[in-house]
Amino acid sequence: MKKIYLLAVTAICFAFTANAQWSSDGWEFFDLGDAAGQVPEVVLWPAAGVTSSQVTDTQAFEGDKSVVTRPQAGGNVDDILVNVGNKSTGQWTAEWMMYVPAGATGFWNIQNDETFMATSEAQWNGQFFVGATASGGNAGEITWDQDSQSVPYPEDQWFKVSHQIDMDAGTHTCVIDGNVLLDAVPYNETQGAPADMIGAINYFAIDGNNEYYVDNFEFFEGFLNTSEFDETTVSVYPNPVQDILNISTQTNVESVVVYDVLGKVVLNVQPDAISPSVNVSALSSGAYMVQITTERGTKTVKVVK
Repeated sequence: MKKIYLLAVTAICFAFTANAQWSSDGWEFFDLGDAAGQVPEVVLWPAAGVTSSQVTDTQAFEGDKSVVTRPQAGGNVDDILVNVGNKSTGQWTAEWMMYVPAGATGFWNIQNDETFMATSEAQWNGQFFVGATASGGNAGEITWDQDSQSVPYPEDQWFKVSHQIDMDAGTHTCVIDGNVLLDAVPYNETQGAPADMIGAINYFAIDGNNEYYVDNFEFFEGFLNTSEFDETTVSVYPNPVQDILNISTQTNVESVVVYDVLGKVVLNVQPDAISPSVNVSALSSGAYMVQITTERGTKTVKVVK
């Protein structure tokens, strides 16, 4: 089962555990403006003159907000790192929803070490070019730099990016919108040597046509078979809710954990049932994150009361 750890959904982070990482779950509790600096895990690239990708309400996959990395223009070069804790052993998944307008470009890479202090110390474990960039991408495709493999992506709509990295086996799988870009290839540094860590995801403004949005960023321990668990198989209603929150699932729900905006658990139930209903009448009005764990995985949704 997917073991996911929530963190950084608010400006006050949830507590770390030994293996914990975090989920943005829509960036809903971030303020509009610079994404870097709102939580410790989202930082600027350590070089002079870079700017932060922006929390925006222009596009969103879920909720009202996402993070946009803007075109290079007027001295603006957005460049942020989402640090994930320098994992050197185990199996890890990084995934997010992405939106690229028609004709726009984008870029991300996997940073080996999140603690580097200068650009000269940086090491990439794979770079991914979105669209027809000057760096070698193809129009309508996402291209991996290490052997120029590409798969298509849909413009003007949200699609999922999923990286599965097995540090023990030294392999890397990447799936774009259900299309396999990398199938358990060696997890190597860009120079070709085996990589020794997963440090961060780097979102960078690659050129003057750059514009892409990221939502629902997650980093968690373990792999999830996407054929076994599709987020569309878990939904909640009504939302906003008054007294009873209905959860629609195809499999048994093991637990429902509700967090308030400060990351405090305010409700924790174990329904042990398919499509249960949860009484939330005792909760105050406001926004909550509801973590639903089934036999096949975990999904977290924002619910307003």
